[in-house]
Amino acid sequence: MSRIYFGIIDSKLRAKARFSPRQKGFMNESGCFNNIHILNELLRHSKAKNGLVVTQLDVSKALIPCRTKL
Repeated sequence: MSRIYFGIIDSKLRAKARFSPRQKGFMNESGCFNNIHILNELLRHSKAKNGLVVTQLDVSKALIPCRTKL
């Protein structure tokens, strides 16, 4: 039953909140999966070619609550 309530609240909040087009986490699309897959392929390729890939992921604002007036 709680999943139904969560789904209703989620849809209402998503209708009112603005998301950056660069937002990948906590979205309905598979953005995080795609980014992780790309990163894994880059690392696999760099190991095969004796190269190095350096990546920085900024997750500092990933869990800040949305302050949108409803």
